[in-house]
Amino acid sequence: PADGWNFEKWVIGEFETSNTTTTITMNNNITATAIFVEESPPNPPDDLTSMNVSIEPSSTTSYKYNEWVNIRVSTTDQSGQAVADATVEVTIVDRYDSVIATYTGNTGTDGIFTASHRVANKSTTGKYTIQATAFKGSLALVEAAAVTFEVTGR
Repeated sequence: PADGWNFEKWVIGEFETSNTTTTITMNNNITATAIFVEESPPNPPDDLTSMNVSIEPSSTTSYKYNEWVNIRVSTTDQSGQAVADATVEVTIVDRYDSVIATYTGNTGTDGIFTASHRVANKSTTGKYTIQATAFKGSLALVEAAAVTFEVTGR
């Protein structure tokens, strides 16, 4: 068969077989048709299909002024393998939906991007939301309101 096509079956009169070769006894006019199907293109192995956003350590959800919030974004493909060199953008918004900070970078060979955010002395107390987007090729995955943390002040 031509590139990109696979043999599926023979249709010989009312008989069908998926054997690539078959024997026909000719005692009348017989129509034999070979059926081919187009191959489905495989997904590239590094198609970005999943993203996880977390704060490390995960047990810490409350921060004071001048403490560091360590943000981790991991990316995987459809088989659960790490996706290297995906572009990640992390945005932190406060309870008023004002953008406080944006961090951009690429995942390493382990499929992970990390950013550290220092809570400023004059940060508004209350809940903050971390939003992340990851891009690989033309595919973007958005995790809005993925993780929250609290700023308690001093």
